Amino acid sequence: MKKIALGVLLALAALSLFISASNFYYNRTKPVPSDGGSYSEGLLGQPTYINPLLANTEPDLSLVNLVFSGLYKYNADGQLAPDLADGMPTVSDDQKTYTVNLKRNVTWQDGKTFTADDVIFTIQTLQDPNYKSPLRSALGFYLCQQNFGLQRNFYHQRRFGPVLAKT
Repeated sequence: MKKIALGVLLALAALSLFISASNFYYNRTKPVPSDGGSYSEGLLGQPTYINPLLANTEPDLSLVNLVFSGLYKYNADGQLAPDLADGMPTVSDDQKTYTVNLKRNVTWQDGKTFTADDVIFTIQTLQDPNYKSPLRSALGFYLCQQNFGLQRNFYHQRRFGPVLAKT
């Protein structure tokens, strides 16, 4: 009887030691992704326009968010954060002018430098009624002008805070 009780106690001690070691390991280590590999994401529906100015459906918008950069993006906490912009914009007292500074040393895939001219071209393209961009309703009333090489202003005739989320 004593041998059985001793065996049970030893088994409980071993089990307790194993559980304690497992808890110690899992509480003090973090999984880290390895370099390389592939990324898969399932989408419901067929992508139509993988173009940030024309994307309108969920599959299009999901792909655009994965592939393209904008001036701002949403971070993991759901807060608006700079992407190609160098910080948050300066907003005028009347809240109708947003001044955005662009990050330096950003290049396109062909090696050409990203400038405020590229942003102005994009805004003017989506404002063109023949282009039929779904963003036209949100950004169509903005006048965009370059101050310096990496700075641009948005002007609007009325206050419109969501402009940052659309850029």
